[in-house]
Amino acid sequence: MPRFLSSIALRGPLARLARPLCVRSHPSPAALIPAEQMPHALRRRIAGIEALHAEFEELEEAHHEQLRLIEQSFTEKSNALFTRRQRIVAGVEEPTDEEVARSAYFAEFEEVLGKAPVPRPGDAPVVGIPAFWPTVLRRCTSLQPDAIEGFAISEADWAVLEHLVEVRMEPWQPQEQMPDDFDADVVHDEPGFSFTFVFAPNPLLRSPELTIFCLGSMEVASATTPEWTDPKHDPTVTWRTKKVRKKGAAETIKKLSARPVESFFRIFAVESVAGDETLADEEDERMSLQELQQDIVFRLRDDVVPRASMYYISQLHGFDDEDLDDEGEELEREDWERSRREGKGQR
Repeated sequence: MPRFLSSIALRGPLARLARPLCVRSHPSPAALIPAEQMPHALRRRIAGIEALHAEFEELEEAHHEQLRLIEQSFTEKSNALFTRRQRIVAGVEEPTDEEVARSAYFAEFEEVLGKAPVPRPGDAPVVGIPAFWPTVLRRCTSLQPDAIEGFAISEADWAVLEHLVEVRMEPWQPQEQMPDDFDADVVHDEPGFSFTFVFAPNPLLRSPELTIFCLGSMEVASATTPEWTDPKHDPTVTWRTKKVRKKGAAETIKKLSARPVESFFRIFAVESVAGDETLADEEDERMSLQELQQDIVFRLRDDVVPRASMYYISQLHGFDDEDLDDEGEELEREDWERSRREGKGQR
């Protein structure tokens, strides 16, 4: 190497390259110390964190108990309100002056549309709230037609649901009232609930009430099987005529054959149709029964039953869902004025 290079001090990047590499030493990861080899101080620390965890478990248990009590109180008070609502709907009771005074509906309605018309002689008195539950179901399905993907209430369903006069939601204890044919392994300690559909006398459905019993997980544990006045009135199937020729016979005979179709009443029905010889050969494109039941039960419990009053009022006056305020409890003045201009709201 030339002599002049040896006298030049290396600076910058060159200086770093010329220095020997320094390898930093890191402590090795700590190893788990077996319990029998733990020093006294370490045992105290572990005892400390175990005590903290025990305290957390007690706190968690108290938290769940408080939530259970709150949920129980909410359910009891809600059911009391729903029972009171149904008695007014059915015409068994009338609202009190205090209830009417608390309502924004009555004051707004009379201010915009004026006093109710005086009944004419011979007019039949209006009992309760006519067509309440059929209107509620039609309204919520029209506002949310795709809420359950691949499912829609059929016209055959509506023909029966038009006679619906009550939807009753009640607590249900699976451990005490579990049907004999249900798998006990899926029953949990959490309470369940039931829905009872009450129908007015009608020419289609012989059963006055239909009930489904649900676990807390929304799984249907048991259901009332509908009794139809005629098999042709069953909306879960459609009937068609097939021509059948017996072996060795020259003439054909007509035979009715049932084909399964999607239906609201599948939540009560068994999956197959007794005596149908063609179902095994046909493709069934319906939703699975369990999926359909859980989807409908969820909608009923969390939406339809709690918000039934607002669904009815919004349908009564032709309002869109967004016309209701954020809380879903009051109707805006401009909606009433629009209703008057369009000639709605007078029924």
